[in-house]
Amino acid sequence: IVVSEGAGQEFFRDKNELGCDASGNKLKHDIGIYLKDRLGSYLSTKKMKINFRYFDPSYSVRSVPANVADSLFCDQIARSAVHAGMAGKTDMMIGVWYNNITHVPLSLISDKKKQINPRQELWRDVLCVTGQPTQIGLA
Repeated sequence: IVVSEGAGQEFFRDKNELGCDASGNKLKHDIGIYLKDRLGSYLSTKKMKINFRYFDPSYSVRSVPANVADSLFCDQIARSAVHAGMAGKTDMMIGVWYNNITHVPLSLISDKKKQINPRQELWRDVLCVTGQPTQIGLA
C-alpha cells in the first residue's frame, strides 16, 4: 500500500493542528501508521497472520536539498500537468521521454510492474544522489 503524505487527515479524531516543521510546512498526522494499525487490527479479528513492513522514506529523500535544476524541472512538470488538465485530458500522467515532457496514459504505466536491478548503475546513481546507504551484499 502506498499513500501520499498528508492523505486521510479526515480519519483522525484529533483535528487540532500539529504545528509546523522547521521549514514552516504544516505537520500532518501520519496516515501510514494509521493504516498499518487499522489493517493489523482488522486482520487480527479475522485470525489472519501477516508480517508488516512499514517504510517511511520521505525524510530520507528530503534529506537531499533541491537545487535549481530540481526547481526548474518541477516547474516544467507542473505547468504541463496544468495545461493537460485545462485541455480536458484525464487518465494520464506527465512523464519525460528522451528529454521531452510527455503525456503518458495511465494504462501504459499500470499494466506491468517495473523493476530496478539493485546491482546495476541506475540504482547506484539513485543511492548516490539521495545519500541513502547501500544494503549489505548489494553494493
